[in-house]
Amino acid sequence: MKTSAIFVKSVLSAGIAVFTTAASANLYQFQFLANPDALKSSQDKSLDVLHTITIDSDKISSFSPSTLNATSTWLDGGISMTMTHQGKTVSLNSGLDPDSPYVTIPGYYYNEGFRNLSSKGIWFFALEFAPNSPFIDGNDLPYDPFVYGFLFAYQDNQAYQDFGSLWVAGDTSVLPNYQIPAVPEPSTALLGVMGALGLLVAAKRKRG
Repeated sequence: MKTSAIFVKSVLSAGIAVFTTAASANLYQFQFLANPDALKSSQDKSLDVLHTITIDSDKISSFSPSTLNATSTWLDGGISMTMTHQGKTVSLNSGLDPDSPYVTIPGYYYNEGFRNLSSKGIWFFALEFAPNSPFIDGNDLPYDPFVYGFLFAYQDNQAYQDFGSLWVAGDTSVLPNYQIPAVPEPSTALLGVMGALGLLVAAKRKRG
């Protein structure tokens, strides 16, 4: 019995040592808040919208304004973005016009979407939607904050500033700060060890 216990302990110790991690060095995620009154001295926080942008660098030709503004970059999986307001999350990618070479969202009156993707400043990544917007109405989103005014990012947010530096200035040094953590995965060796442990337990029960 004592020998079996020692063997089990050794097996478990070996198992812990052989965990590997899934490769995710190419995935990065930026999160920052936006609000129609983000540029004012005070804001209604209930109107905050969380932007979550995930980047797959394996599908990015270059970190430049032209790449950021290319519809193909978004629809091919290089960039994906969700917006979350009061617990509801929608995908911005789902509203993009696949026939437009530039990132636009078809609107009822005119094309909607980002006001500026080429230079840093208050308008960088600011969103504009209009009444009767197919994207807003189709996702049952409230006009306040999505339509009434422009949806500005909070300018002092570090993730927003770094996101702008990445695309406008090509500053890839910010990327490690936003790398998505690798997910632990059992290696083939660990699976073998656990199989041996299972056989030991079965044999022990049979003897009992």
